[in-house]
Amino acid sequence: MLFLGIDAGTQGVRAAVVTPQGETAAESAYAYPVLNLAAPSQGPNRYEQSPRDWWKALCQVVRDCVKKLPRPEEIAAVSLCGTSGTILPLDREGNPLGNAILYNDLRSAGKAGEIRGRAPGLEDRLGYRIGASFSLPRMIWYREEAPEVWDRCRILLHQADYLLWKLSGEWVTDNTNALKAGYDVLAGEWPRELEDCLGLDRRKLPQVVSPGEIIGRILPQAAAELGLSPDTQIAAGATDAYAAVLTAGAVSPGDSVSVLGTTLVCKVVAENRVLDPSGVGYPYRMPEGRWLIGGATNLGGRCVGEVAGGDYKGMDAEAERLIPTGVRCYPLYGKGERFPFSDPEAEPFFRGNLFGGRLYPALMEGVAYGERLCYQRLEELGCVLGPEVRATGGASRSGVWLKIRASILNKPILVPQALTSAVGCAMLAAAGELGGLGKAARAMSRTRLTVLPDPALTGPYEELYQRFREECQAEYGIVTSPGKGGSK
Repeated sequence: MLFLGIDAGTQGVRAAVVTPQGETAAESAYAYPVLNLAAPSQGPNRYEQSPRDWWKALCQVVRDCVKKLPRPEEIAAVSLCGTSGTILPLDREGNPLGNAILYNDLRSAGKAGEIRGRAPGLEDRLGYRIGASFSLPRMIWYREEAPEVWDRCRILLHQADYLLWKLSGEWVTDNTNALKAGYDVLAGEWPRELEDCLGLDRRKLPQVVSPGEIIGRILPQAAAELGLSPDTQIAAGATDAYAAVLTAGAVSPGDSVSVLGTTLVCKVVAENRVLDPSGVGYPYRMPEGRWLIGGATNLGGRCVGEVAGGDYKGMDAEAERLIPTGVRCYPLYGKGERFPFSDPEAEPFFRGNLFGGRLYPALMEGVAYGERLCYQRLEELGCVLGPEVRATGGASRSGVWLKIRASILNKPILVPQALTSAVGCAMLAAAGELGGLGKAARAMSRTRLTVLPDPALTGPYEELYQRFREECQAEYGIVTSPGKGGSK
């Protein structure tokens, strides 16, 4: 028995076929031909992609995997994840009404700011602040700014939802994607305020199910196109961050996960629903009645990648010689921050000597300082953090960056055998067969590497972090406690 997971991201699609024991039997990746189809004449900060490119990429990676398997009919179930906040309207026949608007498109940012006044009390009940990266403001934008599309729209789907529709013929979403569309996870319903206060027709919103829930069998035409058995089951998906947390095997209370790729996501599993009074984090439901608390920052690996210019091996070797650099920085890529604090006007800052090749390792340190600030914020909210941090995402391939992060956090970092969210999606696909999502994640997650804090670095980094924290307070007006220095 095998399980197929598909990760549809911003740059392309990855697929992994995984055994019940967590071994990868086949994998493949395919990049989109164009990453942004928005015309410059539309204005700045607009990002669109073609859903047809998503499907073409999905077909490519699945067929590649099938060719590598001696018995592809052993694939029992499929699930997938996508970028949260990306939204796509379809007509009554399920045809896309144009390109999808991506999560980082800012045309509807003003709508996000209006929601609080138009639907007072909604955010308090939901337990989070609706931001510009959420899908709900884009839905409102379609209704108010693109009525020719809204009038023809039958259903509004996220990226993962659309691909599930292509596989199963069902218009459903999962409660992790639905959260950013304003879904009330506690009540299990689309709030009336969406219609009464914001003017949305709730009939245009899909049915909400739990991640990993079986929604049907694959459509015959999709099975033939992909080379899969017509008996293959389709399981509901999740957001990419949720799938990454599963990849790391984080399902027990205190499990902390950092997903470091283009951006950084920091999450911790909690017994109870922990709310941030400032509204910058958001709680996902987890297996076995638990909650996933945390958020996504605008820090990440993009700034490091641009400095490396593809020479990661050489730059990492030089960085090893220069750490700790003594530089304190908050290396935002562009303007604005969303977690661990919210400030649309926030800009990066740098303190210290960046000459002599220090920029590259200083950026790594800056992201790691921000990572610790995220976990400090979660502790201040009442989350109980375990003795180590699980790390996934492409940046977890860098040994020196893992050493920096472990030493700044002053905690061991566990790196799973698989770093792609596609493996987390395979766990979603396996949930029905393995007795639930929690059991599937525990059975299929494997630790490849444990990185311990370097005793020669923890002391200097502790001092530098406290200076960094004070500089963040001065720069952004946030107030934080000194922190516990990686307490267990």
